[in-house]
Amino acid sequence: ERRLVVAIDEFQQVLEYPETGTEALLRSLIQEVPWIRFVFAGSRQHLMSEMFASARHPFYNSTDILSLDVIVREKYRAFAEGFFRSAGKPFDSESFDFLYERFDGITWYVQRVLNRLWFQGEGVVSTAQVETVVAELVEERALTFRDLLDSQNDVARKLLPTIARIGVVSEPTSVEFLSTCALSASSVRSSLADLRARDLVYKTEKGYCVYDRLFGLWLKTFPLPI
Repeated sequence: ERRLVVAIDEFQQVLEYPETGTEALLRSLIQEVPWIRFVFAGSRQHLMSEMFASARHPFYNSTDILSLDVIVREKYRAFAEGFFRSAGKPFDSESFDFLYERFDGITWYVQRVLNRLWFQGEGVVSTAQVETVVAELVEERALTFRDLLDSQNDVARKLLPTIARIGVVSEPTSVEFLSTCALSASSVRSSLADLRARDLVYKTEKGYCVYDRLFGLWLKTFPLPI
C-alpha cells in the first residue's frame, strides 16, 4: 500500500562480487517488487555505463540514466559561507572560488579542504591558506602515492606523470605528446585502457586526466625521469 524507494550507492561494486550471476539475480528480484523504485548510483562512470547501456548485462535498458554534474559554484559558495559564518568564522569568497577551480568543483576535494580549514579554526581567509592545506593533504598521502607509482609498469610510470603535468590530454597519440613521454602510440593506447579500467585515469569531454586529483598534484612535483 506504500510506494518505496531503495537507493544503492556505488552500485558498480556488484561487478566485483565473487559469486556469478549477481546482476541477473538482483534484476529478477527487482522485477518481483514493482511498488519499489530503485535508484542506482555510482562514481565509476564507465562501469555504470557498461552495466546499464550494454546488451550483455541484465540491467540493459532497465532504467532512466541521469548524469550528475558538479554543484554550481554560486550555490556551493553560498552553502559553505553560511556554514562558516553561522559559527563566527571568516569566509573569503575569492579563496573559495580559487579552491573550487583548483579541483573543478568536485565535491570530495572541495569538502575535504573546507573540512580541514574548519577544524583549524581560522575559517577561509586566503588562497595561500588553501594551497597550504592542499599541500598538506598531498604530503599525507605521499607514501601511498609513491607505492602506487612503483607498482605500475614502465609505460604507466612515464605516462601518469606526463598526463599530470599537462592536466588534460586531448590527443594522447599525437606526435607532440608521444615525444613528451617518449612512448609509442600502441603502448600509450594499451596503457590508457588499463589505467582507465583501474580508475587511475579517466576520460572527460576534453581528454584524459589523472583520476585522483591529489595523486595528480603529487605526480606534478615528482622529478623526471621516473
